[in-house]
Amino acid sequence: MTEVPETNPPPPDPPIPSASDAAEETAPPATTTASQPSTDIVAPPALAPKWQRRPSVRLGEIGDQR
Repeated sequence: MTEVPETNPPPPDPPIPSASDAAEETAPPATTTASQPSTDIVAPPALAPKWQRRPSVRLGEIGDQR
């Protein structure tokens, strides 16, 4: 008779941090450093206006097409 190898259950998953704990860990430092001088954020230039296509219309809404 063949011997079945012993199988161990997988280790338990690590606990999932709450949203507030995760935010504290990933939040950037509030102080500015000399390597990152504060600069005013400038809005990107306006894009050219796009042509507005007429709304699609179902054939039944515009009358008989015969």
